[in-house]
Amino acid sequence: MLKRALSVRCLSGEAYANGMQLFTMTLGALMSLNFSTYLLLPILYPLKLTSVNEYIELRFKSKALCSVIFLLNIVKNLLTSGVCLYAPTVALVSITNLGNLTNIFLLGIVCTMYSSLGGIKAVVWTDVFQISVMMIGLISVLTIGVSLNGGIIETLYIASEGGRLEIFEVISYNVFGIFFGIYFLIFFAGLAAYANYAGCDPMALGIIKRKEEIIPYFVMDKLSFIPGLPGIFVATLVGGSL
Repeated sequence: MLKRALSVRCLSGEAYANGMQLFTMTLGALMSLNFSTYLLLPILYPLKLTSVNEYIELRFKSKALCSVIFLLNIVKNLLTSGVCLYAPTVALVSITNLGNLTNIFLLGIVCTMYSSLGGIKAVVWTDVFQISVMMIGLISVLTIGVSLNGGIIETLYIASEGGRLEIFEVISYNVFGIFFGIYFLIFFAGLAAYANYAGCDPMALGIIKRKEEIIPYFVMDKLSFIPGLPGIFVATLVGGSL
C-alpha cells in the first residue's frame, strides 16, 4: 500500500510534466495478472505453501539458499519501505504543519502496530478501507478539477494541445502497473492539473520545486474552497501509505 501513495504523487506529477506515456504500464499489469491467475496459481495453490521461502526450500532442497533469499528479501523490504515512507511525507508536509520526520514516525508506528497486532486479517481489511478512501479522494479531486477546466472535453483538448496525450512515445522507463482503474484516475488527475495551469506552470514560476508536488499544490490552490476536500486528499495520501 505504501507504493500507492507514491503513485498518487509521482504518476500524477509525471502526467502533468510529460504526459500519459507511463499509462502503458497498465497493459503490462493486465498481462501479468492474467499470467499469474491462469498459469501460476493453478500450480502453486495445491501445494498449500505459506511463503516463497517455503517453495524455494521445497523446490531446491536447500535451507542455505532459503536463508540467503530470506536475508536479501529483508534488505530489499527495508530499503523500499524507507523510500515509500518518505515519499508521501513530502506531500503531507506541503499541506500539514508536521515535518518529514514526524510524518515518517507516525506512519511507521501505525503500519507496524496494525500489522503486528492484527496479522494478515488486519492487513487485508486495511487494504479494503485504504483503496476505498483513495478512490473517493481521487474521484473528488478529478471531478472538481475537470469541472474547473470546463469539462472533460476541454480538459482533454488542453492536454492534447500541450502534448500530454501522447501515450505510445518511446520512453526510458521500466515500471510495472497494478490496477488499471486507480492508475487511470491518478494519471487523469495530472492532466486536470495541467489543464488548470496551462500557461502558468507553478514549476516554471518557482512556486513548487518538483513535479511530484503538483497535485498537493493543485488541491490547496484551486480546490481548498470546498470544505473537507483537502482533508479527503490527505486521507488519500495517508490511506495509500498505511
